[in-house]
Amino acid sequence: MQDQDVPLCVDLDGTLIRTDLLVESALALLRRNPLYLFCFIVWLGRGRAHLKREIAARSRVDVSRLPYDGDVLDWLRAAAGTRPRILCTAADRRLAEAVAAHVGAFDATLASDGVSNLGGARKRDALCARYGSGGFDYAGNAYADLHVWRHARRAIVVDPAPGLLRRVRGLCELERVFVRGGRWRAWLDALRLHQWPKNALVFVPMFAAHVMFVPGAMMSALVAFLAFCLCASAAYLLNDLLDLDADRRHPRKRQRPFASGRLPLGAGLAGAPLLTLAAFAVASVLPPRFVLVLLAYGVTTLAYSLV
Repeated sequence: MQDQDVPLCVDLDGTLIRTDLLVESALALLRRNPLYLFCFIVWLGRGRAHLKREIAARSRVDVSRLPYDGDVLDWLRAAAGTRPRILCTAADRRLAEAVAAHVGAFDATLASDGVSNLGGARKRDALCARYGSGGFDYAGNAYADLHVWRHARRAIVVDPAPGLLRRVRGLCELERVFVRGGRWRAWLDALRLHQWPKNALVFVPMFAAHVMFVPGAMMSALVAFLAFCLCASAAYLLNDLLDLDADRRHPRKRQRPFASGRLPLGAGLAGAPLLTLAAFAVASVLPPRFVLVLLAYGVTTLAYSLV
């Protein structure tokens, strides 16, 4: 088959954009009202497609400010007029069509419809039913896309996880790989290590009381300093996740790791609670009164992020 006869099917989350629309829209709702969390549980009971539809119907995501992958977008637009280009995603159709309209580089859109979640094996079945096995090229980024690549003519892989390329090569011809980097630097930016010196205030009472040479005083202060730093970094992660839209409208904050897509949102959702648990695990070796102070600090920063 000639290239002009083979449709180019492109995934959305993690491929065309450096983020996940379901997580984005869910966080936007939680920022408006944390009680939506209980609605999520009820909606999920009726399936992932229903959950996505309900969240998409209530959230406001500015698709013009999403972190698009510039290299993928340029490559996609370069194929204009040479072959059909299909946006094929597990995101809800309402959001997918908004992205397709903004990008203006697609001839058709396949997406979840509130009943069927178009991901993994269902995406494979939809593409095979439409174009036949081996009758399409597919651009994706995740292990779930292996279902699709098994029946694709060629694979385009974006920001692959370790080991993913090896498995893709065993399924179909690998056409191109888009590599993103800088994750370690992005983590350093997200954790705001440069803000940690603020927590050196915990040393002030020790010096003011002239007890820095009392056995154990310095060690206790160091433990308190570390606990505050870990809790602060957790708060920064959560605040950035809840402020995605506002950060993208800011000339400087739009470069923050989650707003710019340099870090996946899932990393932040995992990192924030882990850092919080680590902070209280460290604090547990100090008197209970300090743990209460740290808890008050954590609650205050959470209220700041939400309100």
